[in-house]
Amino acid sequence: MQYKKILLIVNPKAGLSNFSRYNVFDIIVEFCENDCITTTFTTLKEGDATRLTEEYAKDYDMIVCSGGDGTLNETVSALMRKGINIPIGYIPSGSTNDMARTLEIPLKVKRAAKLIMSSDAKPFDVGKFCDDKYFCYTASFGAFTKVSYSTPRKLKNIFGHMAYIFKGISSAIEELVPINAKIEADGEIYEGEFILGGIFNAKSVGGLVRLDKSDVLLDDGKFELLLIKNPKNLDVLNKILNGLTKQKFDNEHIIMKKVSSAVFTFEDEVPWSLDGEFGGKTKRAEIKNLHNAISIIR
Repeated sequence: MQYKKILLIVNPKAGLSNFSRYNVFDIIVEFCENDCITTTFTTLKEGDATRLTEEYAKDYDMIVCSGGDGTLNETVSALMRKGINIPIGYIPSGSTNDMARTLEIPLKVKRAAKLIMSSDAKPFDVGKFCDDKYFCYTASFGAFTKVSYSTPRKLKNIFGHMAYIFKGISSAIEELVPINAKIEADGEIYEGEFILGGIFNAKSVGGLVRLDKSDVLLDDGKFELLLIKNPKNLDVLNKILNGLTKQKFDNEHIIMKKVSSAVFTFEDEVPWSLDGEFGGKTKRAEIKNLHNAISIIR
């Protein structure tokens, strides 16, 4: 009998903190019933998923991570840096679970584990940010992008997605500061003042920006470029918010294009969010779509 060796990495502090040793046991039982041998590690701090993946993944047939979008990002980034090509299983237990919703992975632990055992790994595009960073579903700057990594974990664990709403409202005025930028994307140039911009490969981001699921393809070699121009008054801001809510990106204040690469240039260093975590500050960010770079079970 051929046994599959699975490396399971669990972030017990992700999301609403309802993940327990019983959940881990449920996962392991599901894998064992399908003739798999599972080695399990839990993360203790940020960066542990990266370290564990880099150190051990090469010796396994599959890697499964359970946590939020940040845990998945650490796992994928480590595989990319090490050039390890094995299927990825994802069991979501974060606050917003944007990637799980995009991948249509069940949010219940047992159902997600069963999906991993019953479905095939499918190709997935990964974003490369500058020289050495990667992202699965978003690299963004501007309004509300700091919310995900600046919201205290204790608040996330108590209120879940609502914590982002609370934090977003409290910091809205501070973050609605226009950023002067030049964006070169697939031969097109966009210049001006923007309150939000970035590259997306997801159906929703933080529950604040939602894209039409029929427009988001995860393996087409393209990302969605979203740029929101600086509103000159409240009427324009309301028009922009209405466009985002109704997924109408064809007005003169919202730019939405499919692109395979983009270069962002700023006058000053601008902070970026990569999959909901702080991605550093930079005056120039080059982003590329790495077509079908990994395979995720979904």
